[in-house]
Amino acid sequence: PGRCSEQPLAIFGSRRLAGLHSRTGRRSLCIQRRRKTAPKGCQNMLKSVARRTTRTHAPARYASGRVLIANRGEIALRVSRACAAEGLESVAVYAREDAASAHVSGATASRAIGADAGGGQSEGGPIAPYLDVDAIVGAARDADCSLVHPGYGFLSESAALAAACEAAGLSWVGPPAGAIEAFGDKVRARALATELGVPIAAGSGPGDSFKSGADVAAWMKRENVPFPVMLKAASGGGGRGMRVVRAEGELDGAFARCASEAATAFGDDRVFVEEFVEGAKHLEVQVLFDQHGNGVHLLERDCSVQRRNQKVVEWAPARGICPELRETLTSSSLDLARAVDYANAGTVEFLVRGALDDPSSKASFVEVNPRIQVEHTVTELACGIDLVRAQLRVARGAKLSELGDLGTFWPQNAVKAERWALQCRVSLLPPTKPEHGSDLTSYSEPAGTRVDAAGNPWAPGMTPSTLYDPLMAKLCVDASIDQPFQSLLDKTVEAVDAYDIGGVHTNLEEHKRILEHPMIQNDSVTTKFLEEVLDAPEPVQRGKAIDVTEKPLPSPSAGAVVAVLKQPGDAVEVGECVVVVSAMKLEMEVKSAVDGIVDAVFVKPGDQVQQAEALATTSGISYEVLRTGPAAVQRLERRAGLEDKLAGNANAA
Repeated sequence: PGRCSEQPLAIFGSRRLAGLHSRTGRRSLCIQRRRKTAPKGCQNMLKSVARRTTRTHAPARYASGRVLIANRGEIALRVSRACAAEGLESVAVYAREDAASAHVSGATASRAIGADAGGGQSEGGPIAPYLDVDAIVGAARDADCSLVHPGYGFLSESAALAAACEAAGLSWVGPPAGAIEAFGDKVRARALATELGVPIAAGSGPGDSFKSGADVAAWMKRENVPFPVMLKAASGGGGRGMRVVRAEGELDGAFARCASEAATAFGDDRVFVEEFVEGAKHLEVQVLFDQHGNGVHLLERDCSVQRRNQKVVEWAPARGICPELRETLTSSSLDLARAVDYANAGTVEFLVRGALDDPSSKASFVEVNPRIQVEHTVTELACGIDLVRAQLRVARGAKLSELGDLGTFWPQNAVKAERWALQCRVSLLPPTKPEHGSDLTSYSEPAGTRVDAAGNPWAPGMTPSTLYDPLMAKLCVDASIDQPFQSLLDKTVEAVDAYDIGGVHTNLEEHKRILEHPMIQNDSVTTKFLEEVLDAPEPVQRGKAIDVTEKPLPSPSAGAVVAVLKQPGDAVEVGECVVVVSAMKLEMEVKSAVDGIVDAVFVKPGDQVQQAEALATTSGISYEVLRTGPAAVQRLERRAGLEDKLAGNANAA
């Protein structure tokens, strides 16, 4: 329905047509049957899914050719290596600011994308080219590619790009546009989960609409929903567009930031409300479906170590998980994927309240990420498989049963974890010491580990970009499943100690603190472990008052100015937001450190700024902060480092 019969004939040829239509017709009838018994509020949603999943998706089986990689950095290099192993050529795309990135030289060929603003700059900034659907499809056609792999982030969850690729006769290495659309709208995804009997947290539904924090407050009173709640972007994922609200007074600011971040990241400022599940673990299930209706889960990952919804450490499989809880998670994941005629790799995320070895623990569906994940590495190591090569095979028509040379994917009862695997995301941090610069002075990876790096490899003299995601590398360590998990932790600590990254500031020291913490060792961490334990705010007392004049407010990261909330002459208090900066679609509030006035504002919305660049100055009364502990020291070092860098920039100017 809604498709011209000549389209699949023209793209795929008559031999594929009969099989394609018989398969999608069977899937659509399955969804039609679900729709007949669905609650009335879900029927239109399921009707839309049925229509969009009757699609032309399967390419000519085992087609060879070139793969356009619509991404950059570490994942682009990972896909390039997988292409080479599959005998496929790879084509990298890059923004002008990113021309020296390792992923460009790591591919068979490369293409610049996006409008040229001159001087090595892209119109719209360095991220805009990677979000340009027309430019990516055009580059794929110009380079004579037959497949497009989106990686993760950027347009990897874009139904528009998937549909544009299919319309252009390009095979999309991911689920069809209809499946991405169904899961991309989190409100619709929650409705689908409810219809399928998948457990979800309480929250607003498809009929609820919010334009402000006041709307949310009115809905909460009407529905008798208590605080705390989570405001979440209706579109997208990856931890963006999310804010925890613990009191009514926080609603307006949290709603504004959530809606703005969602609009910037996903082009959709809609927000929904969900019960905030506290004291929970974050588990996710890896699924893989071929284009012939066959699907498996590849067990689960524990991603509870995260900060502000951004994962820091992950491992697989989950420790001590009972069969009943694993069955709930995995069967729910497969049911959701089958309901939208899923194909290729994806991840279904859950929050779990209670001990993992307790069958009575409660799981709540969070979202589906219809793409490869950053942390796919730990599933590969745990199960002895190659997920990215499997993605490429499935996109070319292979059945799961035909992937035996890439590991055990079929049948389901043969899938098992034979090793523990853990990943540390090694990222750049703002400088805090004089020796922290912008160039690498030394670099050496630990032996006996897997390191998926954004360099190819990194080397002394290189300058990691601060214009994009700060991820430098993924340090992955594995150990026999027959050994206690502590042996994996010990091995990873040794690897962190042996990982030499000189000249820049990274989070390697933090990783060691995480791995050696008793709560990691006894598996009692939840999603708030970093913020409430490792970064726990110490009791704060104001010390003596200090008069300050024209105190700079430095940008915490390179990025774009989203909002300027204060103007010269405005009164300001300690902790009050002055400027909002967006880096990789995550918004950060730059707050005043004085009670006084704003002297000057040097930026406006849309401006691109560098890390430590002065955004504004304030004058008034500052206070000594009396607190102790490692988190306090870390914060003070970070602020001092930003201010030192700012002073250095001023002196250079």
